[in-house]
Amino acid sequence: MKSWTSPSSDRAAPGVDGARLTRRILLAGGASLALAGCVTAQVSTPQRYSAVIVDVDTLRAKGLGLFADRVQAGIADAASRLLAGMVNPSDKSAPKLVLRITSVSFTEPMSEGPGGGSGSGESTDYMEGEALIVSKGAVIERVPMLGGYTSRWFDVLNPMGDPLRLQALCDFWVGWMRKKLGG
Repeated sequence: MKSWTSPSSDRAAPGVDGARLTRRILLAGGASLALAGCVTAQVSTPQRYSAVIVDVDTLRAKGLGLFADRVQAGIADAASRLLAGMVNPSDKSAPKLVLRITSVSFTEPMSEGPGGGSGSGESTDYMEGEALIVSKGAVIERVPMLGGYTSRWFDVLNPMGDPLRLQALCDFWVGWMRKKLGG
């Protein structure tokens, strides 16, 4: 009988009822079980919501009033475009989706590379927050996310006032949140 334990062979071992088991079949089975767990976890999140609410109270509490308003408008704009298929206002039994933004960070662009050469002119901006799925006043699921986006345009003197840079970060964050919510 041929040995199935050889690491370099794909020889089959006898299986049940004369079927032959190969390492590929066993690996495929293991991968299927792992993916089944991922799918189950994703399906638990409702994919339809009655409304999307943007919460920037944490930013306001940090004294970022005007900037918080800009973030709220940017997230609301991104949500209206990127989550449109997930929202049905006439379905009052569907839960609400609250997008809570807790932190926004802009980094300065790299203007010089190693040795004094020119850099990429790019920077990575970050947005942190969570999606709260709320039904009948209770949070039924919490989906945290920290997103980093490489921006290519910026106002070096006032990155918090650059509307294109902020909207690109908002679009990125909402787009990734949509994926995490199964949309």
